[in-house]
Formats: sequence, C-alpha cells, structure tokens
Amino acid sequence: ANLVRCNPTNQDAVRVAGGIVPLVRLLEGGSAGGKQAAAAALRNLSHNHPANQGAVPFAGGIAPLVRLLEGGNEAGKERAAWALRNLALNHPANQGAVRAAGGAAVLARLLEGSSGATEAVTAALAALGEA
Repeated sequence: ANLVRCNPTNQDAVRVAGGIVPLVRLLEGGSAGGKQAAAAALRNLSHNHPANQGAVPFAGGIAPLVRLLEGGNEAGKERAAWALRNLALNHPANQGAVRAAGGAAVLARLLEGSSGATEAVTAALAALGEA
C-alpha cells in the first residue's frame, strides 16, 4: 500500500498492470486483514489520482468498501472510510456512486455512534459534501 502513496508513477503502474481488480476481489472475499490491506491500498492508489479514482469504481470497488465500512472491524472501517474519501474527493461521479451504494448513510451512522474512525468518517462525509 505504501509503495503508491503520493507516488503518481507507481499509482499508474499498479493500474496499468491490472492491480486494482485483485484488490477489489480481496475486499470481497479476503480475511479481515486482507480486506484492511486492500482498502489501504485503494486509499493510496486513489489519492490525488483522477485516473485511479475512475478505475476503482469501474472494477466494482465502491460497494465492497461500503460493506467493509458497515461490517468490518474498527481498522477496516477506518481504512474503508479513507478510501471512500479519496475516491469521492473532487469526483462528482464517485460521490454519486458512493451515495447510491449507501455509503453516505453508513458514514452518518458511524459518525453518530462511537466509532474509532471519526476523523476518517468526517473526511469522507466532507468529500461527499455531506459534512
């Protein structure tokens, strides 16, 4: 996950090599730790990278992130919230996709609850224009 953080060359390389689809698959069927790692990688891949912001939803990544946000452990929820934040930031199509997948509602519930992911949840809601 950290090899692509703030590194456009590596972010491009992962996308071009087809690395986003396996990460989405890991989100859909991996262990708790695998899901957390996949969400963290997608967070870093989509950070300030419009091409990857478009590629993650194309690979089906929004719904599994919302499911992790809703049903994962605290670390999974936090990583999913950051990934959704990066996907939605300045990207109206992704904002709509996150809302359509129920992400805004799940984020709002987490904010009302006692989630340890408050900073990430607040950032994700702000990127959706919900905060």
